[in-house]
Amino acid sequence: MSARRRRRAALVVVGLVASLTGCGGGDGADGGDGGDGDLPAPPEEARTNEVMDLSTSDALELAAEAMRDLDDVVYEGTLSVWLPDETIEGPGRMTILADDTCEMTLDAPDLGGLTMRVVEGHTFVKGNPRWWSAIGVPASVVPELVGKWLAVPDEQSPIGEDCYHGSLGTAANMDTCFNGVESGEVDGTPARIIQCGATGGGTHKMYISAVGDPVVLRRIGISSDQPFDVTLVDKDTGASIRRPPEGDVIDPGNRTA
Repeated sequence: MSARRRRRAALVVVGLVASLTGCGGGDGADGGDGGDGDLPAPPEEARTNEVMDLSTSDALELAAEAMRDLDDVVYEGTLSVWLPDETIEGPGRMTILADDTCEMTLDAPDLGGLTMRVVEGHTFVKGNPRWWSAIGVPASVVPELVGKWLAVPDEQSPIGEDCYHGSLGTAANMDTCFNGVESGEVDGTPARIIQCGATGGGTHKMYISAVGDPVVLRRIGISSDQPFDVTLVDKDTGASIRRPPEGDVIDPGNRTA
């Protein structure tokens, strides 16, 4: 593929990647009640923490600390990608490691699978050929992307070097968050709900566990063009996310190939 065609394909993909990751967030930490008298203390996961008693900003900071203490987190649910003419939704999975490595997958009913991987601050995207056609990659280029990862130029990556901040991991812009205490639950676990303005418009909600470690149990994006709803399904799994093999990467910045 010529350098010109690579760059054109990469520019189209940048918009796709940005829409897949256009979310922000907040996270959690720990706390608990002790036992009473001679009664044994309840298990750590059943102890009420202090997240319901804190200010919005302090609750978000506590959540961020709790998330950072984990080796990895896995969210599953519904993700979406905004295309010029429509929003594509489908089941998705996000794995975020403590070393700011992450991988996001989306399986759209009509377009198949799409995967974005961030390793060492570099972003790579791989998708079913139907995705490339849907987002406007020239038809003559699509065959050359089959089975390959497209390297997104670092300066255009929507995540950058911090997966926690750039995806669904931890920090939200606290200036956009609503004050007050709202309670709810996730699969029976009590949680504090914090709602914040999203970077690209709309709002998102974070459900921070009110028992045990105050991790973010659920994230909901409320937006007409890019909704998402994911729930924490696993943590400390020992997951490993590696950079794609060089032979499988098409780099639009490589003018010699």
